[in-house]
Order: sequence, then structure tokens, then C-alpha cells
Amino acid sequence: MHKLQSLISKKSVLKIVLAVCILVLISGATYGTWRFLNKSRISVDWKTCKNEKYSIKYPKTWQVDSSYSPELLAIFAGSESSLEYALITLTYKNDIPMESILEKYKKYNTLLDEGESRGVPHGVKTFIIEDAVIDTVKGYKITPILKDNVDETGIVCLFPDKDNQGFFEFEATSKGEKYKEYGPIIFNQVLSSFKFTK
Repeated sequence: MHKLQSLISKKSVLKIVLAVCILVLISGATYGTWRFLNKSRISVDWKTCKNEKYSIKYPKTWQVDSSYSPELLAIFAGSESSLEYALITLTYKNDIPMESILEKYKKYNTLLDEGESRGVPHGVKTFIIEDAVIDTVKGYKITPILKDNVDETGIVCLFPDKDNQGFFEFEATSKGEKYKEYGPIIFNQVLSSFKFTK
């Protein structure tokens, strides 16, 4: 009888310990998910840039320059002259195939694998090329992995327009300590806000 009570007591303690561990894991996962969602959430007071092809959101403190050409939009914060800035350019291209730009990054990786850095953007160790979906359209996201002493971050995203007449090239770069951590978060938020208007 005493052995049975002892066994039941040990099982009860084990169940309580297991339940506590599960609760700790669930609360940790919930907190981690909340932090991720909170980081990736677009603020309601962001501005919207819209034209006949697309709309895209950006932080209200950033500036827009569309004076280069109708095919090029530039959104930026900071100043290039101070070497502390974040810059996003969105370019519509229909004069070259999208695959030719993708091949350029693959060629860079081949050169880097062979130990050759001539012709490759400065400070890059390799490029990660992965599939990406932008407003239901399949494209590619290219992320440079930089050397430790380089204080820049950036991404490139290539995706066709809805009617496959051309493609968009989304390029984002940040430089300096101020934008090193903050830049990539904003870049992904801006990219995730892209919507085709037709």
C-alpha cells in the first residue's frame, strides 16, 4: 500500500513538473511570436506611394524622390554625405530579361567560390538567392552576406509584373551604425507592403 502511494505521488509530481515545463515553453513561444509580429508590423501612420502599376508603403519620416524617371522610385532616410543612410529604390524594367540579373548574382557566387573577387561588389562573402512571393507573384530575394568589417546591409528582390511585360527590381541598402539593425527590418516591411494596382 505504501509503495502504491509512493508511486502515485511520484507520478503526480512528474505530471506537475511536465505541465509546468509545457506552460513555460508555450509562453516562451507565444512571446517570441508576438515579438516577431510586433517587429514586422507596418505602422498605421506610414505613407503610401501609388501609381498606375503599384502601391507601396514607407515610414512617414522617410523622403521620396521620383524625379529620376517614371520607372524609378527612391525612398530614403538619412544622408549619403554623412555616410549614415537607408535607401530603397524600386525600378520597373522591360528592356532586359529578369533572368539576366539573376544570372549576374549567380556568377558572382561562382567567382567567390573560386576565390576571385574582381568584379564582385566590395565586401561581399556570398549571395543567398531564394524564392520570394510578392503580392502573389513569384520572384527572387537576393541577400548579400558581408564581411565583418563592412557596415552596410542590403537586399535585392526581383519579381515580374502581373502581365509579364517586365519586372521590378527592389534594391535596399543601409550604411552606418544607425541603420545597420533597423534598416533590414524596414526593408522587409516596405517590400511586404507592395501591392499591384491592376
